[in-house]
Amino acid sequence: MRPTSGITLGGRFQLTSRIAIGGMGEVWRAKDQILGRIVAIKVLKEEYTGDPGFLQRFRAEARHTALLNHVGIANVFDYGEEDAPPTWSWNWCRVSR
Repeated sequence: MRPTSGITLGGRFQLTSRIAIGGMGEVWRAKDQILGRIVAIKVLKEEYTGDPGFLQRFRAEARHTALLNHVGIANVFDYGEEDAPPTWSWNWCRVSR
């Protein structure tokens, strides 16, 4: 499934707007339907969902980021593979440019 605005992933995160596209995935602004908060969510690109190597790297990226604890780094909230594509989410941070 290709991420688009308005769809809900994992029965929980409703995508609202795409923020960025990277090598392995896309980052979206989303609404956590359970907790009622805005989050950032990274979605593994569709072309990599069937590749065990990419899935392992994506999972490791979420796990390693979740271990970080610093005021300048967003906190990882959730990781999921129940629905394709795999995702991980973290707190939404406003950035001034």
